[in-house]
Amino acid sequence: MGFSFGGGPSQPSQMELLSARVEQGLAAARKVFETTRCPVVAAGDADHAYDDKYLLAEFLTQTAVGSAFAVLQLLGLGDEAALRLAEAAKMRAVTLRFDQVLSCTLLREEKEEVEVPVTRTTMTTGDSEQGATTVTHHEVRTVTKWLFTVTATYELYAYVGNDPKGTALPLKRAERTATVAMGACTAPVSVPVKEVAEVDITWLLERLDSSGTASFAINRGDAECRTPLRNPEVAAALKAFRGLSAFADGVRTHFRGTLVAARQLGRADALHQATDVPVPLVPVVPVMWDRSTAGAAPAVAGGGAEAGTVLSGRDAEALLLDSRRLLDERCASLRDAFPADEGLVTWEEAKVCAALSYMTRVCEALAGGVEYIEALLRRQLVRAVGKEVTASDFRRYIDFHNRCLFTQPYAPVLFSYAIRRPGHAHDPEGALSLEEISPAGERAVATTVTRVRDMAAPFRFALSASADLTFTGKVYVHSYVAHRFSTERQAQVELVARAKQFSGFVVLLGQIGGKDLFLPKHAFLCQNKDEFKIPLALDEIPTPKEFKDAIASLSPEQQRFAKAYRAMQLEATLFGVCVIQVKPQLEKVLNLPPDALTKEIKLTQQLLDLFTKYHIASDLLSYQGDTYEDDIDVPAATKVAAVKAHVGAILEMVREAEAEETQDAKARAEFGRTAATSGFDGSGASTAAPTGGFGSAAPSGGLFGGSGANTAAASGFGGSGASTAAPTGGFGSAAPSGGLFGGSGANTAAASGFGGSGASTAAPTAPSGGLFGGSGANTAAASGFGGFGAPAAGGFGGFGAAASSSGGFGGFGAAAAPVAGGFGAAPAAGGFGGFGAAKPGGFGASAPAAGGFGGFGAAASSSGGFGGFGAGSGASTAAPTGGFGSAAPSGGFFGGSGANTAAASGFGGFAPSSGGGGGEANAFSTSSSSAPLHAGVLPARDELDVSALPHALETRYEALDKDSSVRPTIITAAAQWQKTSQRKLLGKPERAFIMGCREKDTAFDLLSALTRSGGLEVEHADLHVVIAATHCFDKTLMDTLVQHNVNPIEKVERSTLIVASTIHDAPAAALVKAGHAERVEALNLQVAAQETPMA
Repeated sequence: MGFSFGGGPSQPSQMELLSARVEQGLAAARKVFETTRCPVVAAGDADHAYDDKYLLAEFLTQTAVGSAFAVLQLLGLGDEAALRLAEAAKMRAVTLRFDQVLSCTLLREEKEEVEVPVTRTTMTTGDSEQGATTVTHHEVRTVTKWLFTVTATYELYAYVGNDPKGTALPLKRAERTATVAMGACTAPVSVPVKEVAEVDITWLLERLDSSGTASFAINRGDAECRTPLRNPEVAAALKAFRGLSAFADGVRTHFRGTLVAARQLGRADALHQATDVPVPLVPVVPVMWDRSTAGAAPAVAGGGAEAGTVLSGRDAEALLLDSRRLLDERCASLRDAFPADEGLVTWEEAKVCAALSYMTRVCEALAGGVEYIEALLRRQLVRAVGKEVTASDFRRYIDFHNRCLFTQPYAPVLFSYAIRRPGHAHDPEGALSLEEISPAGERAVATTVTRVRDMAAPFRFALSASADLTFTGKVYVHSYVAHRFSTERQAQVELVARAKQFSGFVVLLGQIGGKDLFLPKHAFLCQNKDEFKIPLALDEIPTPKEFKDAIASLSPEQQRFAKAYRAMQLEATLFGVCVIQVKPQLEKVLNLPPDALTKEIKLTQQLLDLFTKYHIASDLLSYQGDTYEDDIDVPAATKVAAVKAHVGAILEMVREAEAEETQDAKARAEFGRTAATSGFDGSGASTAAPTGGFGSAAPSGGLFGGSGANTAAASGFGGSGASTAAPTGGFGSAAPSGGLFGGSGANTAAASGFGGSGASTAAPTAPSGGLFGGSGANTAAASGFGGFGAPAAGGFGGFGAAASSSGGFGGFGAAAAPVAGGFGAAPAAGGFGGFGAAKPGGFGASAPAAGGFGGFGAAASSSGGFGGFGAGSGASTAAPTGGFGSAAPSGGFFGGSGANTAAASGFGGFAPSSGGGGGEANAFSTSSSSAPLHAGVLPARDELDVSALPHALETRYEALDKDSSVRPTIITAAAQWQKTSQRKLLGKPERAFIMGCREKDTAFDLLSALTRSGGLEVEHADLHVVIAATHCFDKTLMDTLVQHNVNPIEKVERSTLIVASTIHDAPAAALVKAGHAERVEALNLQVAAQETPMA
């Protein structure tokens, strides 16, 4: 069997194979020694020390070298020639070379008469039967044969330097011929073939001393010396014997190929079978003396005694002599099968093949022997521990080791934090943890070296393109040192956030962009028993030494690019997790005292819904006052009650809007089943018709529609049929109270909305008009937008109107100057404005009940329409902002009428405390004096610059990580998360996979409401900054111990101390317990002596 020379990891099955091979050699070795007092056993069965394994490796290599010289002697290299070559090997390389030339010539052509049996079969046919007759006879034929002479010339010699024909020392040379008969004139060898095999024997010759004795030793003090197998000397020996094995196999293949070319296949097989039989004893056997059975030294056959567990040099000589004897016997046995002067391969060539076959066995025995020593180390280690230690086992030990190593203030802690309101009087709102999942599926909370302190200056991040959010609180600086072994999957890391029932908090994930800058990439609201599991990717970047070596030969431009990009990578190693609690900030934005909402569960949930679902401004819900300290004498319950009232009012509006949407949906469905009047074509039904157009409204008015009193529903953008005579259609006729683009009428024939041309009697409007529609009280009033040619014109049309009350979009060129408006209205008019009106008008009518689009800059008691842009309402009761159309309770969306009532906002109030839609302030702007991200205004310098940690660690890694095994690691959140939620209080938890990016909008909408778009600072936030590093091993855990002879505990401990001393800004010796300080200084002298604080 063969063994690899690579020294790969030994599996248990390979250990069994190695042990079986050792047992075979052990049986032959026992015959050499007298074992009556001290038997020889396999190394694994003898009591020995660790240094005995080095002695055993030296013994194996020395006997292999002796066996190789024995083979060279059989090949013709005498002792004197070997010494000459050994002297030459001190200066130049020495190579052993085999040359063979195979040629063929036509000898002659021969013809020979031979008898060839010929069989003929004759078929017979008769009346009654059929048959066949077979006759065999011999014919004489002439056969032509071509005789070829095959010549094989080979030469075995050694030469010095690189010129084979220079200083060559011939060892063997022969020329063999054979005659081959071919049935055709085709030569067995068409052209001369030259075959070459060579091997460098310099290392082998260097082992000879001046007396011709071979020796070998391992330098245990070499820094590269790790184990009896992993050291420069054994590695060089294995390389040399690997070459000898390849050379031996090549020469044997050439000889066998010569016989095959000469069509002597039987002789080729005989050569292979005769020379490939293993020699009974190969002296390279990993055995030791068993001193447990006797105290005396063993007696070597024919010699004295030497004390020691490992076999001595004299023992090796005894094995070599017996092995050489057996090899000579094997060569002598080949004489009968291969005569001395017959054929292409004679007895001399057969001896060469046998000797080279023995060389191959020696090489295999050496490789298997040193691998046996390493496998023995592995087996002993497993027996000592009780199992094959895995990476998961090692992680658990490191946690135990850190608890024993560090003093309490600096000991690594579990990354699991309760999210709790300031102080300890409250139960936690939830928990945040960093968890590791092993390849076997085991879950454990990660441990980190942590430093906690209060923020010296607020942090900030961009809430929107024009607003920043600032926050203060505690900063947790965590150093997460992972470790990775080759071929073993690294543990997965997850960030887990869990909220309790009736609790909530916002979590932001991102990076640290500066000493006071946070760059969130993800955000989510965790509330009401939600659980988020966010996988984190750990991306390693090169070590400082690897980076420095990689750019050493680049151009200055390329180096500057690489350094700039690495600076960005180092900044990305700072992973930030910001936790903002909802209730404390909710109390602050609503001007409530602390803990006011602790037991207001329903109110808190309603507020969150209004902020996140309906985007209600916090000013509409807060208690009157700038801060909760205003009206400090007012009880907290009173303030909470005020907030409840505001919330109730908003919720009532929401319910009404939902009811309207439901009714509208029903009306649309009804419209498809009835033959009703159309919304746009002007047709009317004799019976009550449903609403149509762009949206009809209930009596209290709807979108684009007016208000009505005790009448059928008013139309929105389209017309609804009244219960009286049906009007002509237009863009939409209306019921008693007018709607948008439509007129209103009271108990009379309904007026047309957008059109209605040709009406003989116009009585369109009710006392209060809507946008784009006129208003009137029991008088001949104008129609809404049209009324082309009507006796009493109004609206947008009414060209030449003489009505007492013009309305709509204007009475262009009204004949009745006292009340006619140009583009707008007289005292009781609605519409867009009044261009050129005799009474106050223009683009800013100040009518007491002005509606419609206008009143630009109006100061009326209750402006409406599209807004009173910049209008300041002066109603006798609270009249909040107008937006795109403030409306009284009976008003429509884009317009409404009503005085001395609380006007509701239509399209939105852009300017707090001012009417209309013309407020200049942006809804997302902030009145805070904090500068936006792009302004470059930074707060005061923090005494601990978190953003400087990556560069500080980079410097220390480069100076102290001599193995260059610690890689800075970038932590990024995965795109897909796992969320477990419970939609109902008594429902079952539901688990789903979500895209994390979809949670950010909800969280930022809530933060915008809680901070008034950044106007309020968030207090008592928690910022967790995690800086990660990975200690990388290029072998598995067991191979690191066995093959590299490296204790991974000490390596990871060193890396942890480098990081911990940087985080805590203290020397390593000050971080550990007194019992470990001396050991730490011995193992990590440079780390322990590093006392320079972080810049």
